[in-house]
Amino acid sequence: MAVVAVALGCLGVYDAGHHVATGAYWALAVAIMGLGLVIGAFRGRAGGLILAALLATAGLAGSLVVGGVRAAQDLSYDPVQSSDVRSTYRLQTGELSLNLSNLADTAALDGRTVRVRGNAGAIVVVVPRDLRVMVSARVRGPGGIEVEDRYDGGGIGQQADVTLDAATAGAPTLTLDADLRVGHIEVRHDDE
Repeated sequence: MAVVAVALGCLGVYDAGHHVATGAYWALAVAIMGLGLVIGAFRGRAGGLILAALLATAGLAGSLVVGGVRAAQDLSYDPVQSSDVRSTYRLQTGELSLNLSNLADTAALDGRTVRVRGNAGAIVVVVPRDLRVMVSARVRGPGGIEVEDRYDGGGIGQQADVTLDAATAGAPTLTLDADLRVGHIEVRHDDE
């Protein structure tokens, strides 16, 4: 099971820069557990993997059905007015890019919360230097989180609570709440 967790984490990191189908996670888990069952047939004690392999196979079958309906998306949002910034952005699979660096009126974002939710893939949020951003980011499954120069990745169940300070004192404050099941979250300033 540890090999499955590491392999899924590596696939999640790779998925951050490339588009990998959701079913690939299940297929990788099934393949590794199948290999474990073959080895266990000769060495013994493979019984615990049988239930996990059956559950992973059911997940693979379900993802194939759902994957046929929902293809990977590339969603890009580049608002120029604070009134155009949504309260919630959603992603099924693929990549969601939210660029707030071109906003003309960041003061109007003071006290607001922007939520970004996704199932699998990558979330990239670019923020301007004249905005203080309180980031709360979670990747529930395999994957990683990168906020400025801080990186948490290569594992399962990542959490990062970081404040990106503005270039000037007294800048407006935005709360960014990013939540992804599998994949990579990146939050950075516009000049990086």
